[in-house]
Amino acid sequence: MSWTKFIEQQLRASELLHKDRNQLVKKRAAADISRTTWYDRAAVLARISQCRQRGKTFSAIASELNRQGLRGRNGARWYSSSVRAFLVRHQ
Repeated sequence: MSWTKFIEQQLRASELLHKDRNQLVKKRAAADISRTTWYDRAAVLARISQCRQRGKTFSAIASELNRQGLRGRNGARWYSSSVRAFLVRHQ
């Protein structure tokens, strides 16, 4: 493959990547992401505490919160580390 063809191929791949990324950004902006408000945080904290008392892992709690459509700070999905950090920060 010549150097010119290689550069053209890389440019096309880069353009496709940016196009896909822009579509994803627009899709996320259009989606109704329910963000956890300060009022909801007390309920989320209570739910996480109850789950921990029942012996659920942080991963299981994160999966449950995501399945219910609850989002963490900034509308992000819950992960085991974010559940643990939330619990540590608010207790």
